[in-house]
Order: sequence, then structure tokens, then C-alpha cells
Amino acid sequence: MTSVQAYDTAAGTWITTGITDVPVSPNQGCAGAVGGVVYVVHSDNRGNPLPMMAYTESTNKWATLTVMSLPCSLTYLPTWRGKLVFADGNGLEAFNPSTQTWDPPLPLPSLPGSSGWNVAVTGTGTDLFLVTWLGGSTFVYKWVFN
Repeated sequence: MTSVQAYDTAAGTWITTGITDVPVSPNQGCAGAVGGVVYVVHSDNRGNPLPMMAYTESTNKWATLTVMSLPCSLTYLPTWRGKLVFADGNGLEAFNPSTQTWDPPLPLPSLPGSSGWNVAVTGTGTDLFLVTWLGGSTFVYKWVFN
């Protein structure tokens, strides 16, 4: 589906016109926003990464970026230190909007028996919280980066 819609909470209706449609239908992607631009990370239906897409709200236009997506599925990319981040088996992945590049992964310690870090959430200031599941329990960790 390539349609972009907005929900008007005051009227309780969907706005289905006036917003530029996505040029390519994202497949199980994830998204985040920095500075009025929504970035979409996605893959094809076989899981192969595709170029990232960016929607600038002020111009109502989509752009296809030259940088490729990373494997990211059905989550959001919070903003941390001016970058979009998510956690995966490689560590903390960060997309830098000013250079339109992915930084080298920041290694994260592993927890014995866990499947890796599943969700990154930002707090106030430079706080970063990571979530994982282990033995049927959910664990939330605050990481302090200097």
C-alpha cells in the first residue's frame, strides 16, 4: 500500500487527500523522524534491504536516499543525540540525517540466554533505554554513554 493518510482527532475522520503517497510500498519497515523529516527503513518481500525513503512534511515530498536500509522490522526509530537509532544483533545502529549515512554499530554487551536487544527507547537528555526478553521476562536497561 502506498497511500499516506492522516487522522484528524478533532473531527474523528481520516484525511485521505493532499498528502503525497509513498513512491514504493514499504514491506515491514520501521520509521522515525528528525527535524520535520520522516525516514522509512524497509525491505522487499524477501527481506532484502532497499534504499531508505524520506518524507519532508513542509514540502509534502518523498525522496529516495542513496543509503540502504538495515534489517529493521515493525518498530520505530527513536531520535537519540540527533540520530535515529535501533538495537539489533550488531549493537546500537544509528542513522545520521546530516550525512545520510549509518554510523558503525556501537557494540552492546550481551546477556546470556537472550536473543539480543530488541527495542531502543530514548529518555530525557541523552538517556537511552534498551529492552530485551529473557526466559519469559522483559528486561529494561538504561545505558550510560560518555
